[in-house]
Amino acid sequence: MLNVSATRLAGGLQPIVELLMGTAVAIVIIYGGSQAIAGKLLLGSLVGFVLYTQRFFDPHPRFKRLVHRVAARDGWRPAHL
Repeated sequence: MLNVSATRLAGGLQPIVELLMGTAVAIVIIYGGSQAIAGKLLLGSLVGFVLYTQRFFDPHPRFKRLVHRVAARDGWRPAHL
């Protein structure tokens, strides 16, 4: 029962996080691309900003895996959100 509810919660949050990440990357590419075309930003810096933006959202899947491992191992029940 616990794994089912945790899976539902994770399944509901994942599309939201993916949408936020895609939006953030698109904003960085559009704004950074315009700055790169204008010569105010190097292409390597733009690539770095895109990678940093993606890394910002990286802890979400790691945290989700950690919660599932703990729940499966100890029968731990996370608080309802």
